Amino acid sequence: MRFLSEECCLKGIPKKSAVRIFRTIEERIARTRTGLPLSVSEGAEDPLQILKVRFAKGEITKEEYLSMKRALEEL
Repeated sequence: MRFLSEECCLKGIPKKSAVRIFRTIEERIARTRTGLPLSVSEGAEDPLQILKVRFAKGEITKEEYLSMKRALEEL
């Protein structure tokens, strides 16, 4: 089991993924409490910008980023 706080436990999920999931949940809860919008419509975002954000957040490696960027640029 992964214990991320005294109240949160994620079973069977790798630590890196569990931490990312926990942070996302915390962020969404905080935004809900403050009334901030959760996100912009998925269809309105630029795929390259989404890729940059994922790389900046550490969701993908540099190699994955470069590979996906090349694929997007070929479209």
